[in-house]
Amino acid sequence: MGLYCTRPGPIQFGTAVLGALRLSVRTTAFHVVKTGSIPVGRANFAALGAKPLPILLKCARTLSKVWVDATGAGMRRWLLLFMVAASAFAAPHALAQFDERGVVAPESAANPAPSTQPTVPVEGRRPREPKPPVVYTPPPPAPAPCPVCGDELAAYVEGLFAGQVNAGRIAGATVVIFRDGREVLKRGYGFADLDSRTPVDPDKTLFRVASVSKLFTALAVMQQVEKGRADLSADVNSYLRDFKLKPFGPEPVTLAHLLTHTGGFDDRFLQFASAIDKPVESLEQHLARRMPPRVMPAGRVFSYSNYGYALAGQIASLQGGKDFRALVQEGIFDPLGMNQSRFGFSDAGPSADMATPYERTPTGLRKGSFDRMAPYPAGDLITSGADMSRFMGAMLGSGGGVVSPQTLAVMLDQQAPATGTNAGWGYGFALGKSNGISWFGHGGAWPGFAAELRLARGTNSGFFIALNSDNSFDVVQPIVNALSDRLWRGEVTNAGTDPATAAENAKQLAGTYIPNRRTRSDFFLISAAQSGLVLTAKEDGTLEGRSGLTPRVLRFRPIADNLWEEELFRWQLAPYRADGVIPQGAILGAFPFERASFAHDLGRQQPLLMLSLLVCVLTVFGWSLGFVYRRLYGQPDAAVTSPAREVGFAGALLVLIFLGGFFASLAGLRSHDVLTGNLGLLPVLLLLPYALVFITAIAALLCLVGFGSSVRARLAQGGYLLLVLSFFFVLWFAWAWNLHWAMQ
Repeated sequence: MGLYCTRPGPIQFGTAVLGALRLSVRTTAFHVVKTGSIPVGRANFAALGAKPLPILLKCARTLSKVWVDATGAGMRRWLLLFMVAASAFAAPHALAQFDERGVVAPESAANPAPSTQPTVPVEGRRPREPKPPVVYTPPPPAPAPCPVCGDELAAYVEGLFAGQVNAGRIAGATVVIFRDGREVLKRGYGFADLDSRTPVDPDKTLFRVASVSKLFTALAVMQQVEKGRADLSADVNSYLRDFKLKPFGPEPVTLAHLLTHTGGFDDRFLQFASAIDKPVESLEQHLARRMPPRVMPAGRVFSYSNYGYALAGQIASLQGGKDFRALVQEGIFDPLGMNQSRFGFSDAGPSADMATPYERTPTGLRKGSFDRMAPYPAGDLITSGADMSRFMGAMLGSGGGVVSPQTLAVMLDQQAPATGTNAGWGYGFALGKSNGISWFGHGGAWPGFAAELRLARGTNSGFFIALNSDNSFDVVQPIVNALSDRLWRGEVTNAGTDPATAAENAKQLAGTYIPNRRTRSDFFLISAAQSGLVLTAKEDGTLEGRSGLTPRVLRFRPIADNLWEEELFRWQLAPYRADGVIPQGAILGAFPFERASFAHDLGRQQPLLMLSLLVCVLTVFGWSLGFVYRRLYGQPDAAVTSPAREVGFAGALLVLIFLGGFFASLAGLRSHDVLTGNLGLLPVLLLLPYALVFITAIAALLCLVGFGSSVRARLAQGGYLLLVLSFFFVLWFAWAWNLHWAMQ
């Protein structure tokens, strides 16, 4: 849930864009001071579908000639001298930044290979001392292991998680495993708090399990359906009191749509939570104020929605006549004996048994912050391994008295539209297959926490894991696959495909995609560029994919006609065909992606964006140096008239402040800051495009009337026109990605 389900968020995206901007400076620096190459830096931005611009220096030299002609013949040596000095200054700093931020893909999540990347010495910079490694020794095994568990399983799981803790990938974890309908392993690994070295206790340590909470919300709704108080096919507006959903298309939103993520809602993360020391408004008040609009017809397309589940929880509360927390306590927690579980923190804040959250950074784990989630039915369950064990037993059985066996069977049936992959969705439960075995469950993530629950009724087995560190596909997914391999061995049948057919299908699916689930109403839209997908077809029918979701190159091999499987994460990929012929999108697991138009394809926009920035940089520095040159030597006169020069200078400076400030601010934000609305200077920066509109209009007018008829004046007018066109592109870029004040 939260940031994990579709994207790591715009914070990492801002860092990547800043890396790309540094890369353009570095390209010049490499030619001037011969510092060498940085393969990691290029790989980081390649994940966004963009490419470095090797001709940047040539463009700079060409454009400098235009500015020299416009400001004076003696300007060339000043400008070239400035470029050499700036490049020489920027190169060591750029190298140091990439040395800190570079990510080396691990050979194995369970057994990370030691880094062999040589350290680049940077003159004048003190080398960073490495942090001492976290040494964790697993506790001794239980004195009397259960017969069906076996020492082999316990030793395997202990080795798996001890390796993750000692590698600094996770802080701590609780693990519960079922076999033959009974609990066979319940252990804690690592630390609930790294500073105090408090070990994880599966019976006491509490974790935030994020979107695993949705299973309990779905059960609360189905309890009201069983009692005749709610109807899955009824318009949800018939249950709402203080606000109503606005219509979109002919179909109303129903409870069935909310439980299958097919309500067609936009996504939203800003102000999703409040700081732990601040009060949070009621669920009904928050939904009335922040419920995202509908952007797709209901019932047609799966689009994961936290707010859809929060709305389902509110309807269950209204129909049950109780606060949602009390409803779940009496209807689920008490019958199952889940005595430590609750939705959200009490007024006193986190208890002493609460695990400390840790966020992953390029330099290791960093202690995170607690918060209070506003739409809490979507992901604010706090629970322990022992409580989740009781829940697992109930779901593997007949429902544990929480719901009837018939209702549970309906919840575990495929209810959402078919995806073409082995992933699906019931009422609340995610559905999938591992090694030929069908499972149901849910995953979740929140800053500093991650969880995964998978159960298989066919084998009466399953597992639950909870971590007090950020979810990362490169860490969590290999753990999930390792546990699945240990528990489940079924018959796997892959139909196979003809190589020529596979190659043709791969060519049709290749392209750049943007997630169907994205924020469309505020600047968070730009994070979709990171969580997008760039697919490249190979001659053998395989597809290579790049995404900001992982630094790894995704490799999809064909396993059937129009079906591919990723070799490491085992995600299945299939085309989405709106017209039955040409793929209009792709489905990765259960998550749809749309083909990205030019407006939402940062890779194709990047050359124009970099050119616009280069023009503005040359304008600011070239005209500034020209002003100083005229003051010192009194000649030559500028070819651009004073009003045009002042307006153009103001616009170029505004562009640099806006884009540089925006991406720098975005890179400096933590996920917690975005969720709680602590945006720093971003709201101010998002107002600058409106000022740029005014400046661009004046500059466009002066471009027509502010120059003479001489050859030198016409040449200067051409350079000024390029500056005005740069303003127009930056304005278009800002509106295409909602980089203006548009938050509701």
